[in-house]
Amino acid sequence: LPDKNIRNLCVKKGDVIFLIQKTQYEAEVLSAQGNLEKAQAALENATINYNRQKYLAAKQAVSQRDFDLAAANLGDAQGGLKLAQANLIEAKLNLSYTEIIAPFDGKIGIAAYDPGNLVSPDSGVLVEIVMLDPVFVQFNLIEQNLLDYIEKKYSDKNLAGQPNKVTLAERIAVKLILSNGQKYPLTGKIEYSDNVIDSLTGSILLRAIFKNSQRMLIPGAYVNVILERKDPLEALLVPQDAVQMDQVGSFVYVLEKNNTVKYTSVTVGAVYGIGLSVKSGLKAGDLIVYQGIQKLRDGMKVIPKTVKYDEIMD
Repeated sequence: LPDKNIRNLCVKKGDVIFLIQKTQYEAEVLSAQGNLEKAQAALENATINYNRQKYLAAKQAVSQRDFDLAAANLGDAQGGLKLAQANLIEAKLNLSYTEIIAPFDGKIGIAAYDPGNLVSPDSGVLVEIVMLDPVFVQFNLIEQNLLDYIEKKYSDKNLAGQPNKVTLAERIAVKLILSNGQKYPLTGKIEYSDNVIDSLTGSILLRAIFKNSQRMLIPGAYVNVILERKDPLEALLVPQDAVQMDQVGSFVYVLEKNNTVKYTSVTVGAVYGIGLSVKSGLKAGDLIVYQGIQKLRDGMKVIPKTVKYDEIMD
């Protein structure tokens, strides 16, 4: 480790973090260079001899055996040169491994080794570097929400031919709620979506990228992810608690004018927070019951207390 002060500090791409003793590897490079020069000289000699034997063979001044031997020696010298070149490349590569260089700008953790320690390819991780700006956030999107989005995308002629990753990145904004409950001030962008849905969770892995110049996001931390459409979408939302399931499907109880409740089948869509979108079965302005549903029956009269959807969301 060239400088103890580099520990737990920020490093720049190209900074040397560890310097491994290189005497042995420098010697191997010199040896490989020497063998390469010998191979080049052997090839030159074999080429000259081959050309001489070829000229004499054309005049029938040498035997076919001598010419064949010269050709074989030339091929052997050409192969020896390639082998020497490969050995030199490998020796230089091994020498380059004696300098452990930061692959990107980031923050370095505690080094596992001190100056003078013996290390080898089996020593394990020497140190960990994390990228601080930008930061990647991984999260999962449930299959139903993804399918709803794809269905809407293909109904839009301008988006039908574009990959899902492109449309997700361009049309959806990613926001974060930090572990202390505060909102992260910057908006992120989806830059990766997996190619399969996890059969165990029924969700697909997505990754968003966020700028982090203030270092508010710490690698390894947990955050809540909020996905928002960049362009407004009109949808009829009801509290999830208001929607029940039976053998027929999803249903809600709608409050009639005479304060009786009516069993109403609905088709639901994507989840938005604690709300659930309704594709059919309701219209704007309908009053629905969202508490005490287990006690209700179709046609039952109730004494309602009206609250706004925004109050339920709060």
